[in-house]
Amino acid sequence: MSMLLLCDDHRVVREALAALLSAVPGVSTVSQAGSAEEVLARYPVLRPDAVVMDVRLPGLDGVTATVRLLEEHPDARVVVLSGEVREDDRLRVLQAGARGFLPKDIDAVGLRAAVSLVLAGGDLLSPAQRRALAHERPRLTLSPRELQVLEGMAAGRSNAQIGRSLWLSEDTVKVHAKKLYAKTGVHDRAAAVAWAFRSGVLA
Repeated sequence: MSMLLLCDDHRVVREALAALLSAVPGVSTVSQAGSAEEVLARYPVLRPDAVVMDVRLPGLDGVTATVRLLEEHPDARVVVLSGEVREDDRLRVLQAGARGFLPKDIDAVGLRAAVSLVLAGGDLLSPAQRRALAHERPRLTLSPRELQVLEGMAAGRSNAQIGRSLWLSEDTVKVHAKKLYAKTGVHDRAAAVAWAFRSGVLA
Protein backbone atom coordinates (compact mmCIF):
# COMPACT_ATOMS: atom_id res chain seq x y z
CA MET A 1 0.00 0.00 0.00
CA SER A 2 1.14 3.56 -0.74
CA MET A 3 1.24 6.83 1.16
CA LEU A 4 0.82 10.25 -0.43
CA LEU A 5 1.84 13.61 1.01
CA LEU A 6 -0.42 16.37 -0.28
CA CYS A 7 0.44 20.06 0.10
CA ASP A 8 -2.05 22.90 -0.41
CA ASP A 9 -2.53 25.93 1.82
CA HIS A 10 -6.32 26.08 1.34
CA ARG A 11 -7.89 23.57 3.70
CA VAL A 12 -11.11 23.06 1.74
CA VAL A 13 -9.14 22.41 -1.47
CA ARG A 14 -6.66 20.18 0.33
CA GLU A 15 -9.39 18.06 1.91
CA ALA A 16 -11.25 17.72 -1.39
CA LEU A 17 -8.05 16.64 -3.15
CA ALA A 18 -7.25 14.21 -0.35
CA ALA A 19 -10.66 12.59 -0.77
CA LEU A 20 -10.07 12.21 -4.52
CA LEU A 21 -6.57 10.82 -4.07
CA SER A 22 -7.62 8.35 -1.41
CA ALA A 23 -9.55 6.58 -4.18
CA VAL A 24 -6.36 5.87 -6.17
CA PRO A 25 -5.87 2.08 -6.19
CA GLY A 26 -3.26 1.04 -3.67
CA VAL A 27 -3.28 4.30 -1.69
CA SER A 28 -3.79 3.66 2.00
CA THR A 29 -3.00 7.11 3.42
CA VAL A 30 -3.10 10.71 2.18
CA SER A 31 -1.16 12.82 4.66
CA GLN A 32 -1.84 16.56 4.42
CA ALA A 33 0.45 19.58 4.77
CA GLY A 34 -0.52 23.23 4.68
CA SER A 35 2.87 24.65 3.73
CA ALA A 36 6.03 23.81 1.81
CA GLU A 37 8.05 24.09 5.00
CA GLU A 38 5.87 21.38 6.52
CA VAL A 39 6.54 19.10 3.55
CA LEU A 40 10.30 19.54 3.87
CA ALA A 41 10.15 18.81 7.59
CA ARG A 42 7.85 15.79 7.35
CA TYR A 43 9.17 14.09 4.23
CA PRO A 44 12.22 12.46 5.91
CA VAL A 45 9.95 11.18 8.69
CA LEU A 46 7.02 9.95 6.61
CA ARG A 47 8.96 8.86 3.50
CA PRO A 48 5.78 9.03 1.37
CA ASP A 49 5.65 7.19 -1.93
CA ALA A 50 4.78 10.43 -3.74
CA VAL A 51 4.24 14.12 -3.03
CA VAL A 52 1.56 16.27 -4.67
CA MET A 53 2.70 19.89 -4.32
CA ASP A 54 0.80 23.10 -4.97
CA VAL A 55 2.84 25.98 -6.44
CA ARG A 56 1.32 29.08 -4.87
CA LEU A 57 1.95 28.78 -1.15
CA PRO A 58 2.55 31.30 1.64
CA GLY A 59 6.16 31.52 2.73
CA LEU A 60 8.29 29.13 0.72
CA ASP A 61 6.71 28.55 -2.70
CA GLY A 62 6.06 25.10 -4.10
CA VAL A 63 8.59 25.42 -6.91
CA THR A 64 11.53 26.26 -4.64
CA ALA A 65 10.41 23.62 -2.12
CA THR A 66 10.22 20.96 -4.84
CA VAL A 67 13.72 21.77 -6.07
CA ARG A 68 15.06 21.68 -2.51
CA LEU A 69 13.25 18.43 -1.73
CA LEU A 70 14.68 16.74 -4.81
CA GLU A 71 18.17 18.02 -4.02
CA GLU A 72 17.96 16.46 -0.55
CA HIS A 73 16.01 13.35 -1.63
CA PRO A 74 16.68 12.59 -5.33
CA ASP A 75 14.46 9.51 -5.20
CA ALA A 76 11.38 11.54 -4.19
CA ARG A 77 8.45 11.35 -6.60
CA VAL A 78 6.90 14.80 -6.87
CA VAL A 79 3.93 15.94 -8.93
CA VAL A 80 3.34 19.69 -9.06
CA LEU A 81 -0.24 20.93 -9.14
CA SER A 82 -0.88 24.47 -10.31
CA GLY A 83 -3.53 26.70 -11.76
CA GLU A 84 -0.90 28.89 -13.38
CA VAL A 85 2.88 28.68 -13.54
CA ARG A 86 5.67 30.70 -15.13
CA GLU A 87 7.72 28.95 -17.80
CA ASP A 88 10.97 29.32 -15.85
CA ASP A 89 9.31 27.76 -12.78
CA ARG A 90 8.08 24.84 -14.87
CA LEU A 91 11.57 24.36 -16.24
CA ARG A 92 13.21 24.50 -12.81
CA VAL A 93 11.10 21.79 -11.21
CA LEU A 94 11.09 19.46 -14.20
CA GLN A 95 14.86 19.71 -14.65
CA ALA A 96 15.22 19.10 -10.90
CA GLY A 97 13.39 15.80 -11.34
CA ALA A 98 9.69 16.42 -10.69
CA ARG A 99 7.55 13.81 -12.45
CA GLY A 100 5.33 16.42 -14.08
CA PHE A 101 2.89 19.33 -13.82
CA LEU A 102 -0.86 18.91 -13.50
CA PRO A 103 -3.28 21.81 -14.06
CA LYS A 104 -5.68 22.48 -11.21
CA ASP A 105 -8.62 22.18 -13.56
CA ILE A 106 -7.79 18.52 -14.28
CA ASP A 107 -10.75 16.20 -13.74
CA ALA A 108 -10.85 13.55 -11.02
CA VAL A 109 -10.22 10.67 -13.42
CA GLY A 110 -7.15 12.37 -14.90
CA LEU A 111 -5.76 13.29 -11.49
CA ARG A 112 -6.09 9.76 -10.15
CA ALA A 113 -4.60 8.27 -13.32
CA ALA A 114 -1.60 10.61 -13.22
CA VAL A 115 -0.87 9.95 -9.54
CA SER A 116 -1.32 6.22 -10.05
CA LEU A 117 1.24 6.30 -12.87
CA VAL A 118 3.77 8.17 -10.71
CA LEU A 119 3.24 5.77 -7.80
CA ALA A 120 4.06 2.93 -10.19
CA GLY A 121 7.38 4.63 -10.97
CA GLY A 122 6.23 6.34 -14.15
CA ASP A 123 6.84 9.82 -15.52
CA LEU A 124 4.18 12.21 -16.80
CA LEU A 125 6.63 13.34 -19.50
CA SER A 126 7.55 11.16 -22.44
CA PRO A 127 11.20 10.16 -23.04
CA ALA A 128 11.30 12.61 -25.96
CA GLN A 129 10.05 15.44 -23.72
CA ARG A 130 12.69 14.58 -21.12
CA ARG A 131 15.43 14.69 -23.75
CA ALA A 132 14.23 18.05 -25.03
CA LEU A 133 13.97 19.36 -21.47
CA ALA A 134 17.66 18.67 -20.85
CA HIS A 135 18.55 21.29 -23.49
CA GLU A 136 16.09 23.99 -22.45
CA ARG A 137 17.38 27.08 -20.73
CA PRO A 138 15.53 29.47 -18.39
CA ARG A 139 13.83 32.27 -20.26
CA LEU A 140 14.01 34.82 -17.47
CA THR A 141 15.98 37.98 -18.18
CA LEU A 142 18.34 39.61 -15.73
CA SER A 143 18.94 43.34 -15.90
CA PRO A 144 22.50 44.48 -16.75
CA ARG A 145 23.02 45.52 -13.10
CA GLU A 146 21.71 42.19 -11.78
CA LEU A 147 24.08 40.37 -14.10
CA GLN A 148 27.01 42.51 -12.94
CA VAL A 149 26.16 41.82 -9.30
CA LEU A 150 25.89 38.12 -10.09
CA GLU A 151 29.30 38.17 -11.77
CA GLY A 152 30.73 39.87 -8.69
CA MET A 153 29.23 37.19 -6.46
CA ALA A 154 30.73 34.47 -8.67
CA ALA A 155 34.12 36.16 -8.30
CA GLY A 156 33.80 35.93 -4.52
CA ARG A 157 33.47 39.66 -3.91
CA SER A 158 31.55 41.10 -0.98
CA ASN A 159 28.62 43.46 -1.53
CA ALA A 160 30.88 46.38 -0.60
CA GLN A 161 33.53 45.29 -3.11
CA ILE A 162 30.90 44.84 -5.83
CA GLY A 163 29.55 48.28 -5.05
CA ARG A 164 32.98 49.93 -5.34
CA SER A 165 33.63 48.26 -8.69
CA LEU A 166 30.27 49.47 -10.05
CA TRP A 167 30.23 52.88 -8.34
CA LEU A 168 27.18 51.84 -6.32
CA SER A 169 26.43 51.94 -2.62
CA GLU A 170 26.41 48.66 -0.72
CA ASP A 171 22.68 49.11 -0.04
CA THR A 172 22.01 49.46 -3.78
CA VAL A 173 23.93 46.25 -4.43
CA LYS A 174 21.75 44.53 -1.82
CA VAL A 175 18.62 45.74 -3.62
CA HIS A 176 19.84 44.29 -6.92
CA ALA A 177 20.78 41.06 -5.13
CA LYS A 178 17.27 40.73 -3.66
CA LYS A 179 15.73 41.21 -7.11
CA LEU A 180 18.11 38.59 -8.48
CA TYR A 181 17.15 36.11 -5.74
CA ALA A 182 13.44 36.70 -6.38
CA LYS A 183 13.80 36.12 -10.12
CA THR A 184 15.83 32.94 -9.76
CA GLY A 185 13.96 31.55 -6.76
CA VAL A 186 17.02 31.26 -4.51
CA HIS A 187 17.74 32.69 -1.08
CA ASP A 188 21.47 33.37 -0.91
CA ARG A 189 24.47 34.22 -3.07
CA ALA A 190 25.89 30.68 -3.16
CA ALA A 191 22.63 29.34 -4.55
CA ALA A 192 22.44 32.24 -7.04
CA VAL A 193 25.94 31.48 -8.36
CA ALA A 194 25.15 27.75 -8.55
CA TRP A 195 21.97 28.56 -10.49
CA ALA A 196 23.89 30.83 -12.89
CA PHE A 197 26.43 28.16 -13.83
CA ARG A 198 23.82 25.39 -13.96
CA SER A 199 21.54 27.40 -16.24
CA GLY A 200 24.32 28.68 -18.48
CA VAL A 201 23.94 32.36 -17.53
CA LEU A 202 27.58 32.26 -16.42
CA ALA A 203 30.16 29.98 -17.98
